[in-house]
Amino acid sequence: NKEAQIKIMMSQIQPHFVYNSLSSISTLITLDPKKAQKALDDFTEYLRHNLSSLTQTSLIPFEDELKHIQAYVSLEKVRFKERLNVVYDIKVIDFYVPPLSVQPLVENAVKHGILKKVEGGTLIFKTFETSDAYVVEIKDDGVGFDSKTIDFGSNKHIGINNIKNRLKSMCHADLIIESEPGIGTNTTVKFYKEKK
Repeated sequence: NKEAQIKIMMSQIQPHFVYNSLSSISTLITLDPKKAQKALDDFTEYLRHNLSSLTQTSLIPFEDELKHIQAYVSLEKVRFKERLNVVYDIKVIDFYVPPLSVQPLVENAVKHGILKKVEGGTLIFKTFETSDAYVVEIKDDGVGFDSKTIDFGSNKHIGINNIKNRLKSMCHADLIIESEPGIGTNTTVKFYKEKK
């Protein structure tokens, strides 16, 4: 089971993303060295977090996962510019999450939602606190899909299924995905303050 989880986590480091990021950084070096330096710092942070997650068996501060998310989003913005708009609405960061449990959900929203539209779109990433949970919401106005007809437990959606299982087993969190074709997707993760 541990080996399977490591393989799935390793698959998060997509070779095409690595190549495209390095290519974008290479282009920026002559055009805008300061932006190139920032992009290289983001790329380093992205890889560091992914690789350290392979051996991490305990929860990490959400703040660490947020840095990873911001590094990923910054790299994608270098490539896709105005096609990718991001709004952060962070009300709370003082809670713990499994490593690589939220970042892949952001990546799904960007790759499979927003960037499937020619004109791109907007990702809204927010966190807030309720009486019983810390809530993370990832909203996009991408292509969307009919969430009522999708079986996230199937082998076709092994990445989402793995995240859902890790969230449940490591911290009893719930993952809820709602989507409509042509409207977009709303992904919510609830990290409960007390074990359910």
